[in-house]
Amino acid sequence: MQARAKAIYDENQGGAAVRGQGLDELDPTTYCLPHGMPRVMAFNYPFEIVQTPQVVYILFEAWQMQRRIFLDGRKLPDAFPQTFLGFSTGRYDGDALVVETSGLNDRTWLDNSGIPHSDALRVTERMRRTGQNTMEIAFRFEDPKAFTRPWESSKTYELQPGWQIMENIGYCEDRFLYNYSQKVFKGTVGWQSPEQAAGK
Repeated sequence: MQARAKAIYDENQGGAAVRGQGLDELDPTTYCLPHGMPRVMAFNYPFEIVQTPQVVYILFEAWQMQRRIFLDGRKLPDAFPQTFLGFSTGRYDGDALVVETSGLNDRTWLDNSGIPHSDALRVTERMRRTGQNTMEIAFRFEDPKAFTRPWESSKTYELQPGWQIMENIGYCEDRFLYNYSQKVFKGTVGWQSPEQAAGK
């Protein structure tokens, strides 16, 4: 990691313990921000892939997010508005779908351990079936503002034919009630804890 990214990561790891806070206190998703890309691909929530000739859609249960991977030959734009999922283009290389993503904002973590990234992050994924019910994604991360060199990781996913993507909004509502609201509104006129509101 570059020095600034390492300092942020160390703060996420050790600083949280020093202040008596858990890692969740520093996690952007605690405050209802989406996981973003690439973290959403590693988070333990199901997703569904819908393939068409021109676009591959990935529908996530978490936050009802959706990625669009354009297969029509377009290039990554030079000036795309930075978003949580960025802009993705794909091409087939043998049995692998190679996806490049840029245009990511820096408001998310790279993974659940608190690795930060900058708005210069570029992610390349090689998605391929490794068996009848398994898919592997090999990730390559390039971020000259956060890392001293590109680095790689991979994850294997299992097909779950009987599953259906569900609505996932209550998770954030619970986080808001039990974390954010108690810090922001506690002590204000008429404020009640979730327990008081439930009559407990």
